[in-house]
Amino acid sequence: MVFFEINSLQVTYEGILSENRIQGNFKQMGMEFPLDFVPADTSKETEEVRRPQTPQPPFSYQVQDLKLPTAAGNTLAGTLTRPQTSNPVPLIILLHGSGPNDRNQSLFGHAPFHVLAHRLTEAGFAVFRFDKRGVGESDGNFQNAVLSDFMDDARSLIRAFRQQMGDSFPQIGIWGHSEGGTISHALAAEP
Repeated sequence: MVFFEINSLQVTYEGILSENRIQGNFKQMGMEFPLDFVPADTSKETEEVRRPQTPQPPFSYQVQDLKLPTAAGNTLAGTLTRPQTSNPVPLIILLHGSGPNDRNQSLFGHAPFHVLAHRLTEAGFAVFRFDKRGVGESDGNFQNAVLSDFMDDARSLIRAFRQQMGDSFPQIGIWGHSEGGTISHALAAEP
């Protein structure tokens, strides 16, 4: 028998090993799905993974890598994309979901924040996406951080953009995914 549990995600898996396969059920938050594990067929050549949605240069907009300070004394490294104009434009800061995420919210070879930033910038917005504290090129310790720390990081980014580039970005918004959505709602409710 095989059993594992991930309390933070409310996940359990229970399966039975028989004839080179594990047959069982995956359970999360009251839902249950069959999930079987079988050995990978390594005799076949691996197919090249194509991600046609991932933006490729040359871009029709400006791309700039930045490192911005946080209230905790760290720096958050990220990529700012902005339309090719000298006029002020609105800025959107992308906030990650839970986990040690890089600026592209990379997951299984996908780069959803890169795709989102590309589309939003082509639509006339500046977009900042960043490596979470302690991830990629950002300083700090991800393992010891809690939700309030990530909220402070988002506040710090807003403050840094207002102080350093306020004339370029008269309006600053936040766009959060998963945990970032929780943070964006909490920040929007602040005075």
